[in-house]
Order: sequence, then C-alpha cells, then structure tokens
Amino acid sequence: MRHVIIGAGGAGTAAAETIRANSEDEVVVINREKTLPYSPAALPYYIEGTVKGNELFIWNWHFVRSNGIDYIMGREVVKVDTEAKKVILDNGEEIDYDRLLISSGAKPNIIPQFRRENVIGVRTLEDAERLRKVRGRAIIIGAGPVAVETAIALKRLGADPVIICRSRILRRLFDEDISDIIRDVMILNGVKVLFEKSIDLVGDPVEGVKAPCGVIYGDIVVAAIGVRPNLSFLDGRIALGDRGGILTDERMRTNVEDVYAAGDCAETRDLVTGRYGIFAIWPLAREQGRVAGYNMLGVEKRYRGSINMNIITIFDRVFASIGTFIGARKEVWHGSHIAKLFIENGRLNGAQLVGKYALQYAGAVEYLVRTRRPVKIDSMSDTKSFVREVWEQVGAEVSQRTPS
Repeated sequence: MRHVIIGAGGAGTAAAETIRANSEDEVVVINREKTLPYSPAALPYYIEGTVKGNELFIWNWHFVRSNGIDYIMGREVVKVDTEAKKVILDNGEEIDYDRLLISSGAKPNIIPQFRRENVIGVRTLEDAERLRKVRGRAIIIGAGPVAVETAIALKRLGADPVIICRSRILRRLFDEDISDIIRDVMILNGVKVLFEKSIDLVGDPVEGVKAPCGVIYGDIVVAAIGVRPNLSFLDGRIALGDRGGILTDERMRTNVEDVYAAGDCAETRDLVTGRYGIFAIWPLAREQGRVAGYNMLGVEKRYRGSINMNIITIFDRVFASIGTFIGARKEVWHGSHIAKLFIENGRLNGAQLVGKYALQYAGAVEYLVRTRRPVKIDSMSDTKSFVREVWEQVGAEVSQRTPS
C-alpha cells in the first residue's frame, strides 16, 4: 500500500514516522521547500542566533534513507485528483496513492497590496535566512505571536524592529490589561510599538509604511498578519469548514474516502466549545499526524480534540494562554505574577498566566482543560489561594509534566 503525504511539517512527519514504525508500506512525503523537514516554531530562535541551523531539522538524510521514505523536496502539488487517486506535481509528475494525507500547512496571508518586493512573511527557512541579515530597521505589521517573536529576535540580533498593529498586542490570547503589560515590556526592551488602523506601503521595492502619523522608513517589511490554509490544489470534492480548512472527524478523515488531513490546513473540534476551527500549534499538529498515520494503516485511533495553548517568553517575562476564555473569571494578582482562570460548571475552560504562574502552573491548567476534570470550586478558601489549591488537586498526576 502506498501512503502519500503532502507536506513535511509537524503533522506530515509525525504521520510518516507512525506509518513507518508500524508497517513496511510505501511512504511518500512531498515537501515544496528544498530542505529537509524542520520546525517553524524554532525560526525566531534561529534568527536571533540561539539555535543553530542544524538544530532546526527534525529529520536528517540518514533517517530518511534508513526508513525507506521516498522524500520529494522542492516540488509543489498543483492538483489532487481524488477520483483517480493521484496527486500531480508542478513538473507534471503524477503520483498514485492508496491513502492520502493532506498536511500542507498554511501560508502567510499577504494581501494583494502587500505583494511587493521587500515584503516577506515569517513562515519558511528562506524567510528566516533573509531576516538574519537585517541590521537596520524592520517594520513588522501585525501583533500576533509571530510578529512579537520576530520583533524580539530582531532586537536581540541588533536590528531596530518596529511593530505596527491595529489595536492590541496578542489581543486574541490575552485580556487588555495583560496586553498592555506585554506592550510595556516590549517598549522597555527597545521594540517600538505603534498603533495605526490604516497604513499604505511606500514604493516598490517597499521603502517604508505611510500611516496617519507619517511615513516610517525601513529596510524591510514583515507581514505577520496571519496565515491561511495552503489548499489551492484541491479538486473541489473535499469539504472545507468555515475557517477555510479541511473538515476532519475524530480519525482525521475527510469526507472523501482514503483522504485524511492534519495540521494547520485542517479544521478540528475545539475540546471545550465543540466548535470547529484551525489550531496552528506544533504539538497539536504532531498529535493529529500520529492519529492520521494510525488510521491510514487501519488502526483505529481517535483525536481528543484541540485546545489553544501558547507559551511565549517576552524578554525576561513568561506569558501563557491556554484554552477558551468562557465562564466565570477568577483572578489572582501577586505583584508581577498574574493568573486569570475561566470556570464553567465546575470545570476549567482556560487561563491566562503571567510570571511564576505561567512557569509553575501551565502544565496543570492544560491538563485540567484537556481532561475536563472537575475542580472543587467550593473548597477554595479565598481568591489568593485558588491557583495553589487547583495545582494541589492534580499535582500528583502532572508534577514535572510539560504540555504535549
């Protein structure tokens, strides 16, 4: 049996590893980049120099060859024909499949007016290589995790990063007061942060950004305004969800027989709300890939569902955003350490953590959100002891545990 996998990110490599560990079936992995598989999550650390180039890669050629994986790099899939059960590459080559996994990831959402020379995303190793050379001003448009981590990396590299955003830093992950703290930490460490609702690019190649406050000149513009699933090759038979990703079930199956999807191009069920969405998180992509790999082999495994989890270190401060912010909010402020917990029907739906609470309790919070285990709200003596008591309820089970 031939298993064809489109994409060599977290989901695709996890699926290939699972199939190879449990079967001698043929495995074909197609990567549009001219590289071995690597972790995009590590790119900011590569830009700043704390991670070396060879440390980015999750496979090497010895692994590929010793496991008999047919690894095709530098070729892009231009069409998937699910009736004929084949994929067509940009060089015209056709590859038949028995089971297909679409794990093609996402690509930067660079809007048409931004498609000019000197504007890049931060999604590929090629992007990171270019940013490593920047020593002047880098204008970063966006305020999500990619924008923030890129700004920090460039500042540590010796560049002059400027973030331009519409409203708040990391607004989808944190409440306004924590967003304000993050903004202040960025500014105190030399990252300029500007809030502008409308901007235009100046020149082509781009020389800067025109905003109501004036023209901001820079050496490069980084478009970090989100991503969208990379699915232009689909034949129309595969159902998409409201977020533009491929709809999947608990086994990572699509609506088309023998076609699976996983990672940043797939829509999965939110474990807390039950709603479907795209969860662009590396550990979840790996888990989805493993589940898909087993089911492609005929071994039934079920995906538990997705929860948002982002832990980000902003210079010397750690911030964690976990789960969904629905329900009654219970807050703990202890100096610069903050915990906001969201509780509904005796269960923890999510949390926002800062400082020691992020360092000490992120694992316990992730465990409680994921397992939907009840917390004994009535036993809490007061607000200040809430986080400690929640930890004690599950500490024996998750002590020293890191989120997977």
